[in-house]
Amino acid sequence: MKKKSFIYCFALLLISCQSEKIERSLINDFSFNIPLVNDIDDLLGKNVRTIQLDTLTEALIGGNINKIIKHDNSFFILLDEKRILHFDKNGKYISSIDKRGGGPGEYAIILDFNVYNQNGNTEIWICDAKKIRKYILSGNSWNFIGNIDFEFVIHKFRMISDEHILFVSGQNKESLMLSDINGKTLRTFLKTEIPFLTFKHVEFVKYDSCFVFQLGRSNEGVAFCTKDFSFEYVNIASNEQFLTSKDLLNLFKKFGQDFLGELSKTNCIRGFCNINGSIWLDYYYRGERFVAVKQKGVWKRIKVDVRNNFPTAIFGVSESNDSFILYEYPEDDNLNLILYEYIQ
Repeated sequence: MKKKSFIYCFALLLISCQSEKIERSLINDFSFNIPLVNDIDDLLGKNVRTIQLDTLTEALIGGNINKIIKHDNSFFILLDEKRILHFDKNGKYISSIDKRGGGPGEYAIILDFNVYNQNGNTEIWICDAKKIRKYILSGNSWNFIGNIDFEFVIHKFRMISDEHILFVSGQNKESLMLSDINGKTLRTFLKTEIPFLTFKHVEFVKYDSCFVFQLGRSNEGVAFCTKDFSFEYVNIASNEQFLTSKDLLNLFKKFGQDFLGELSKTNCIRGFCNINGSIWLDYYYRGERFVAVKQKGVWKRIKVDVRNNFPTAIFGVSESNDSFILYEYPEDDNLNLILYEYIQ
């Protein structure tokens, strides 16, 4: 009888956990039938700044753009996981970090970076395998000021308070971790699964009072609440036609590492964000890619293809508190990258 009671209670626990997992959705009013527009300005509005980046040789953007951060009206651009370029609000080149090597204050790779104001100074924190390396801005140069050491490789991170860092690693039984400012692990969450770790350029999306880690390209995520430092499972959107985490795991089971190529054939979410109440949702539906935007309570969407000359949307490559940022390479080889900043 005791055994049966234990099994019954355990079943109830599993049911309650599953119920908790799908109880809350971040986006509750999305549908696949919202109005379709053909122009970027129709989608995002006309409150846009066009920023032509400096054409100095040391400022030229070449290779892959891994991440862009807008911080205190400056833009910081990570290229090829090797160097970070720093521009002012008008695109004028200011400085760069390019310190690859094995010596003091040098790094092997930049897996992620963030920019912070600390004690009246601007600091860049770089994620380099098992270390976070910190640099401080002095004039127009960056000086190394110290490391935070970890026992395993961290891939993406976000400082959520003066004393706490949230990060993701694929080397442990659980992927999400909270540490103190010295790198000591305080809390872990989310069983490590390969399909959940298709790393995006910005993994911890600020959404209201939470930071949200999306489970791969599925409609599910883990929200870390900054009010009580708790983790909870959430749906990105309330629409049940989107790919679930279970669907994603089954896709990986069937196709192995090739599952990434199958995602565009599903109804999956590539990424999302919320900036000042404006929501951006990048998704596949019936084999086609769309971007949907909600502004002032109104949804619009656009089909992403070369025919409508859609600039590269980098909300998922960028961090900004007040704008959606897009970019495109110029047709003129003598010019540099162009940023389009849609203020929200």
